[in-house]
Amino acid sequence: MSQRFGCRMTALTPQALRRRGVLVLRLLLLTVISFGTASLLHYLLHNLRSHNHDSAALPSPAAPIAHTTDLGQIRADVSPTWLLATMSPVQSYTRRHIIRSTYQSLYHPLCPNATFRFVLARPSLPHVPLIEAENATYGDLVVLDHLEENKQVANTVKTIEFFKWLAQVGREWTWVSKVDDDSFVNVQAFWQEFLLPRIKSRETSMVLMGRRCFNPLFPYPSGAFYTVSWDMTVKLAELHAISGITTEHEDLLNGRLLYEANVEHNFVGLDQRRFFDYNPEVDGEQGWEHKVFEGAICPHMLKDDAVYLNVASLFERDGTNRVG
Repeated sequence: MSQRFGCRMTALTPQALRRRGVLVLRLLLLTVISFGTASLLHYLLHNLRSHNHDSAALPSPAAPIAHTTDLGQIRADVSPTWLLATMSPVQSYTRRHIIRSTYQSLYHPLCPNATFRFVLARPSLPHVPLIEAENATYGDLVVLDHLEENKQVANTVKTIEFFKWLAQVGREWTWVSKVDDDSFVNVQAFWQEFLLPRIKSRETSMVLMGRRCFNPLFPYPSGAFYTVSWDMTVKLAELHAISGITTEHEDLLNGRLLYEANVEHNFVGLDQRRFFDYNPEVDGEQGWEHKVFEGAICPHMLKDDAVYLNVASLFERDGTNRVG
């Protein structure tokens, strides 16, 4: 199955593409029908008018991840140096479509440095043709077919297994972000404020950025959204290959691996005013959960599709946002 997904897809005949295109159209129709509301259509129509979205906003399905061995030659203003990997359950077709239609398409024209992928575990047989059709259309799925699709795997080893896979594929990224599928990411603001300055100042070694959580022995980044430098990606992959830990929660696992190996690193704590769990009923800016304030970068816990779209509508392409 591994050759049917990700960057190793085989060529498809025009007939096969048409058949899969029909499958995708049916899937999207069912997606809209299943909503039960006009939220998705309202969001798309609003943003088509206000932002002039087009098909160029998403990575080309036919384009593999470019291989660069000399990171010193990457131009920080144009090269795709940042990989955002969203952990997604196989069956979450609607949520992936919403994410593509919101922050991925909103910010990509002004932030071509960012490349977006969804990371899936092995689909069961009924899902295989749908996943193949989806990837034939968007080309943005990475399937870790050695992992079972279940909550236990998703909450423990899925992210670190992705890091281990990524470390072996031969393409170095300056930054790698892990994203939950109930998080909205203000890509433009995070790039301009947190990533690009560190590239320019060459502060890209052994960096871990995230909303700081605490274990009695060590800090670790909230799993809603965290970013690691490339050498940190490789180091975490190496440490897990040695430790073999399979029962620790995925975000706490990062802190544990670094702590037990006594690895020196730069933990950049992200302000919970800007990286937070979304709760529209909470007005205070400094708590763990609250509503969206100006300067928001990553509201999390957007479980409901209509809520996700409502929050997404607060953000503009230039990285600004409204309160809500």
